[in-house]
Amino acid sequence: MIDRAESSVTQAGGAPGRNGGSLSSVVPVLRWSVILYLAFLPIYYILPSDNSIRDIIYLFPLLIVAECLRREGVKIRRAGVVWILAYAGFGIIMLTQLNFAEIALKEYVFILLSISPFVLKFAVSRRFAKYLVVVGLVNVVIILTSTDATGLDLSVGSSSGRAESSFGLIVPIVFFALYIQKRWMWSLVAIVICFLMFKRVAIIAMILAVGFDLVLIGQARNAFKQMLKPIAGVTLLAFTMLVSLNSVVFYETASIFLLDSFDLRISPNALSSGRYYTVAVFTHRVLDDVSWVQIVFGHGPGASSYYLSNMTALGEGQFSLLHNDWLRIFTDYGLIGISVVSVAFYKAVMSKRFIAMVGVYTMVIFMSDNVATYLIFWLAVALLFAGTLDRVHGRIEGKRA
Repeated sequence: MIDRAESSVTQAGGAPGRNGGSLSSVVPVLRWSVILYLAFLPIYYILPSDNSIRDIIYLFPLLIVAECLRREGVKIRRAGVVWILAYAGFGIIMLTQLNFAEIALKEYVFILLSISPFVLKFAVSRRFAKYLVVVGLVNVVIILTSTDATGLDLSVGSSSGRAESSFGLIVPIVFFALYIQKRWMWSLVAIVICFLMFKRVAIIAMILAVGFDLVLIGQARNAFKQMLKPIAGVTLLAFTMLVSLNSVVFYETASIFLLDSFDLRISPNALSSGRYYTVAVFTHRVLDDVSWVQIVFGHGPGASSYYLSNMTALGEGQFSLLHNDWLRIFTDYGLIGISVVSVAFYKAVMSKRFIAMVGVYTMVIFMSDNVATYLIFWLAVALLFAGTLDRVHGRIEGKRA
């Protein structure tokens, strides 16, 4: 359902079209998708983690796209089609060479789905960011009322207690959209939600992205900023990638530094919320002895998940995924994959303000999460970006934009 004010918007802005031409001048606010998601959240948290009904939550990205299609708020990006076809062809060739077809096919499909939002060009109301703030508040309320008396686990060894979810990584992106729109009250609420969910890597990445924006992007344009921006972007990109590919050494060094400088005894495994041991075993078993072909092309889609699932040394309490997307991409796709992702991040940092902030934020969370295959994350990026465009604002809210 679209508000009466929105449904009466003139169609003079362009003829409607889904697959080409102009997008409809009536921009969807995606209210029904959000309402249904909120209705399902209590069920999701109440059910045991192994209950298959919980998997329904992964269908909501499709519901969002369907609502956009219904309101003629989507069209195809031809450039995006080229990229997804390129990956599809590369993936099919790799799949034929692998002996872990089931895991490889699953990973292949997840990556395709994660790329798919960038094949679509959305037109979405700026109010969508506010709706996601409401979703975040409901998440926090449910988490606070369903944990034990000690509340959320904010210890060093845990990143967010029961708040561990992909939505905790989306909240900072919602903040970026509201921050750029200068919706200060809503921005503050988004920050509070982020800290309550306590996704540490998300908080650190959000602070870095805002700092990058204040110093190098912002509203002002001058020659010094234009010169410094690519240098800072490449430096951060190189740092996050190299640290991630050598994360065992990084966590050991950080642990020793905290002990020597502040007399804080935090083991590398506790400092990394359990990631250190998983990555240490993984790199020793998989990456210490690789051929040049595997260095260049990788071990194939899903290889990192396959090797982890067969490592009995990890035990039941360890991560089944690397929680390190840089290392995961290098393992699965080699230097080719790392190069493609690096170029994409550089182009993002040099792009529009919202995308630049998301680029900085995402390259940091790549260091300790699996966001590369979170479809809902990439869909949120695409939708929130659409809501920050002035041409979209004009179609929705006229003079108010």
